[in-house]
Amino acid sequence: MESNRFFLILSFFLTVMLFVYVKMDQIRTVPVDFIVRIRASEDVIVIPRDSVVKVYIRDRVRNILPLLFSRRYLEIPIKGKRVGNVMVDLKKVVRKSLDYPYVSIEPESLEVFVEKYRRVRREVSPRIKGTPPEGYRIEDVIVRPAFVEVRAPEGILNGIQFVETEDIDVSSVKGVDTFRVALINENKTVEIYPDTVEIILKTRRMEGENIGNPAGSRKGK
Repeated sequence: MESNRFFLILSFFLTVMLFVYVKMDQIRTVPVDFIVRIRASEDVIVIPRDSVVKVYIRDRVRNILPLLFSRRYLEIPIKGKRVGNVMVDLKKVVRKSLDYPYVSIEPESLEVFVEKYRRVRREVSPRIKGTPPEGYRIEDVIVRPAFVEVRAPEGILNGIQFVETEDIDVSSVKGVDTFRVALINENKTVEIYPDTVEIILKTRRMEGENIGNPAGSRKGK
């Protein structure tokens, strides 16, 4: 009785294994997602840099199965000094770089925008918040460094005339106080170095002057 049960279980197990083997050995066409990553020189930006495409691969199931559970990349270099809208022929890239037999790719081409990066120096503009304590006025504002390096695409860089700091609260400054403040950068394609500056704020007690009328500020170099 026990032996019959054993052989029944073994027979069922072997049947399942045979079924799986046959299925895994079949040739199928399966869509697989690939991430297309555009490689370019450091002096340009590519938008979008990463895109998802669907490649239809025709192969044995056992060869395709690992692709379905891993992140796959297709790296495409953009050569030369091409700028503006660039059309990438994905069919040509897949044919050269993919190690698997494929049927088609969707989409067959990809349009990206390529723009040059430039580096310039821009002046730092401190943002003063509030007013000094009663009886004091701002005598001087010194920024160190007064200029920072900005790296950005040309189209964006032309609109950046200066770089602002985060708000600096002067409501409790009596005499001289030093602040380390971050520079405001809300655009991911813009790089600012350094990204913080030192602000030296000087206030002076007013004697015989109009209270609450702060003097102008100056940026030190």
